[in-house]
Amino acid sequence: MSPSQDDPAASTTSVREGRVLGSRYRLARVLGSGGMAVVWLATDRVLDRDVAVKILRDQYAADPLFRERFTREALHAARLSHPGVVTTFDAGVDEGTAYLVMEAVQGRTLHQVLSTDGPLPVAQAVAIAADVCDALDAAHRAGIVHRDIKPGNILISDSGRTRVFDFGIARVDGLATLTQVSTVIGTPAYVSPEQAAGGEAGPQSDLYAVGCVLTEMLTGSPPFAAETPVAVLYRHIHDPAPVPSRSRPEVSSDLDLAVLHLLAKDPALRPPGAAAARAELLASAPAQPGDTRVLPTATRVMPVTALAPETIVVEPDHVSAYDVDPVVRRRTSRLAAAAMVLVAAVVAFAFTMAFLAGRTTGATSSTPGAAQPSPSSSSSSSSPASAAPSPSAPVLRVASASTLAEAVAAFRAVVVAAQGGGTVDAATAQRLLGAADDVANAQDKGKGKPADRLARDLSNLVARSVSDGSIAPAAAGPLTLAAAQISGLAGGNG
Repeated sequence: MSPSQDDPAASTTSVREGRVLGSRYRLARVLGSGGMAVVWLATDRVLDRDVAVKILRDQYAADPLFRERFTREALHAARLSHPGVVTTFDAGVDEGTAYLVMEAVQGRTLHQVLSTDGPLPVAQAVAIAADVCDALDAAHRAGIVHRDIKPGNILISDSGRTRVFDFGIARVDGLATLTQVSTVIGTPAYVSPEQAAGGEAGPQSDLYAVGCVLTEMLTGSPPFAAETPVAVLYRHIHDPAPVPSRSRPEVSSDLDLAVLHLLAKDPALRPPGAAAARAELLASAPAQPGDTRVLPTATRVMPVTALAPETIVVEPDHVSAYDVDPVVRRRTSRLAAAAMVLVAAVVAFAFTMAFLAGRTTGATSSTPGAAQPSPSSSSSSSSPASAAPSPSAPVLRVASASTLAEAVAAFRAVVVAAQGGGTVDAATAQRLLGAADDVANAQDKGKGKPADRLARDLSNLVARSVSDGSIAPAAAGPLTLAAAQISGLAGGNG
């Protein structure tokens, strides 16, 4: 066991109970620790109130550049004022000790809730994810990217409110960041593909992490797991995201699509912003009689997790000193139900308007074997990017499957319907059908490339076709879901 686990304050040797930081914050007791910091309960002697003080461990505080960037980014994070964000009050360096002062709130981290209670009710999970998106929307509009959204950085207060914290180590637009060292930043189970590949994190990276957290709330596990951090990162980059309803049958197809939208490999294929992600989540899981959820809102507990590491740090979340059961209340408010219906209606109206706006006079759908016009031809192209679906195009539904053969059949049905509706061109449809048949043949014959790898190739083909416009937006979600269903069954030898 590491020293930090034996003694949370072991690597902050100059910090002891009773010490006053910045001539203001008297340390009382350790609340918990993480890989890079120790969190203390302290008293603000000026305002006579309890605060949570996060103190960098000695090995990081000894670096002047690290201290300077830590303080600068923490001060920028203090610009955030939102009921879903734990407030940052102050930051500074006292005799070589770098510290961050935040509000102290009573409650439990989502990590603790999941560890104790397991998967959450669907409505509650969606409500928490929506609240996190609401907090992220405020952060992103302020130019701040969190970069380490995970259950340990989400707090459920005693009053039932969802709070996000640790914005102090986030990236601030226009600034050199705290950890610009060409390393992976974040927690492997929740890191986005672009971060896993060593790229820059953006707002869509935070949304991917929300998708990972929501998957864990629904199924009990994040979407990807492996024996080593590197293997987890590889899976984020290459493996299709699992479909939540495969592990949780009561998850609706709409919620499946919303989760897969968040977990798209390409950031450009995720929701355009946190507000849009929130609306999609709420529309996917309207309130039902008897549903329960943790009520969202403002103040929350200062969680006890570490600052985001410069390299991959894999560690358990330590138990918070505020280990009190959250208040869970039944969603019986008619106003809340009406609000959900209103959101769903607005989303449906937006999709309808987008569809009507996309119609092109005289556009026709291509048919299998039809001659393809030249780029200069005035006739319509077979590409769904230039030919809107027919008003009579069928609604694409993905049939639930319990075997790989059924999943392939469901995928083929969606492809055929999409081609008939003009949302997939003939050439792309043939490639998709061929790839699906390859998966089925590999499973039947047990020869050649393994079925799970071919299923992964199929999901990648769908993603590329969506990205290049060969698959229109109306068919992107159903085909992604159908391909993910194949991957899930192929991986489990279904």
